[in-house]
This record gives sequence, C-alpha cells and structure tokens, in this order.
Amino acid sequence: MKRLIIFILLITPTVLSAQYWEFGGYLGGTNYNGDFSERFIKMNHTHLSYGVISRLNLSRHFSLRLSITKGMVSGADSDARYYYHRRWTRNLSFRSPLLDIAVVPEFYILGFRTNHFTYKSSPYIFAGICLFKMNPQAMYNGKWINLQPLGTEGQYLSGPDYADRRYTLYQIGIPFGFGWKYSPGRNLNIGIEISARKTFTDYLDDCSNSYASYRDILYRNGQIAASLSNRTGEVNDERIEKVPGVDMRGSPEAKDWYYFAGITITYSLLKFGCMGF
Repeated sequence: MKRLIIFILLITPTVLSAQYWEFGGYLGGTNYNGDFSERFIKMNHTHLSYGVISRLNLSRHFSLRLSITKGMVSGADSDARYYYHRRWTRNLSFRSPLLDIAVVPEFYILGFRTNHFTYKSSPYIFAGICLFKMNPQAMYNGKWINLQPLGTEGQYLSGPDYADRRYTLYQIGIPFGFGWKYSPGRNLNIGIEISARKTFTDYLDDCSNSYASYRDILYRNGQIAASLSNRTGEVNDERIEKVPGVDMRGSPEAKDWYYFAGITITYSLLKFGCMGF
C-alpha cells in the first residue's frame, strides 16, 4: 500500500504538468435536416456559424472541450423538386437562430501534443452533450415572426390531442463528429471538423404533426397565428381546408438534426516540460 501511495505521489506532478489549456475560435457553416429538407440537407440553406473554444488536454489521446457556437438553420417548401409536390402546396418556411453550448470528450487516434515533432497531427473523434436555444421564425408581411408563441399546430388549444405539441426554446442534444488537428508550431493549433447534433425535438422548424383547426387558432391566437398555421392559400387559388388531426402538416416520426462544419484555430498555454509527455 505504501508503495502504491509513493508511486501516485511521484507520478501526479508528471501527469499534471502534461495537462494544458487551449483557447480559440471556430468559423464555419450550419445546416439542418428535418421537415423541410426531404431526405437530407439542402446546401442552399447553409448559414454562417462561429464560436469560441476552450479545451483541456489531459494526455496525448484525451481532451475535454467546451464550445459556445452561434448559427442559423432554415428551410422552405419552395425547394420541393416538383411543382405539385405536397410540400410545395404546403408552402411553409422557417429560419431559426441557434446558440449551442457543448461539452465533449475528444479522443486523438494517433496522439496529439502542441509543438511536438512526433504528435503534431492527428485525426480525432468526439461525442458529448449540448444545450441549445432555438427560435423558429417565419417571414410574414415582410417581418420575421416568432412561431413558438403562436401555437401554429394548436399548442395552446384545449384538448388532449394538443397537449404533447407544446415545446420549449431550450433543448438538449447529443453532439458527435470527427476532425483533424495540426500544430504548425508557436503554440498554435489548426483543425478542420464536421459535427452533428441529434436533438430530441421535432419543432426546431415549428413543423411536426397534423394540422389544427384554422378557426380555433384564429379565435384563440389571432389572424397571424392562423395564417401561419396554414399557408396553402398563398400559392393556390384559395386556402386548402385541412381536417384537424387527420391531414398531416409535418412528420412526427423523426426528430430534427443540425450540423456544423468548419475550421478551428486555438492557442495553447503550455507549461515548461509538458510537450514531450
């Protein structure tokens, strides 16, 4: 037992000296997959994303990262490939600003150390947890309107059919992805990274379930809410009446996803003697 304690005391300073921090930023693009993207992402809906990064390097192979990232996702039924496609006649669209705060452990496959001759470059993978804020909006009469307070799918109507449609703007997600990191020297690190966020909401785009009663929404939340719940009349001769609870507005079977892809640049705060660990 004494030998074990002595060994731990001797090795602890070495391990601690090998740990160091990085601070820097991220710049890239954001996209999404949901009720407006058919099978996969639409490249014309890629938006700028940027953020800050803090990383604690625990060893050559493991690190822990905190990131704060801002971005935007969007989609539109006008992208539907066929003129008479169901999505084209549905005529919905949205955008949603995103604020993403993620904590992820990273694993460097080949091992990585800043300024190190042997371990200056490595691919890495990661997975963790994130908290994000969304705010789905739609353009109406030249203005961006926040959709969540309107209850476009009957969220604020009475009845058991609508109780599970209410959603909050703050959500939890699972971030995961991969990247490549390189240290050119002078305590700098440059990386390229692709990541996905699996969410547990289908309302990132404010579209998920069946239509609610147009008249009930009009009576409960007003004309703007009713108009944004059913926009078929804007591309047809008149509004297409939908049967509440029967005609589908979205696809509740799958949750929404969003993605980040870009470059990272960080600066390492090194302690003397830790580079060769």
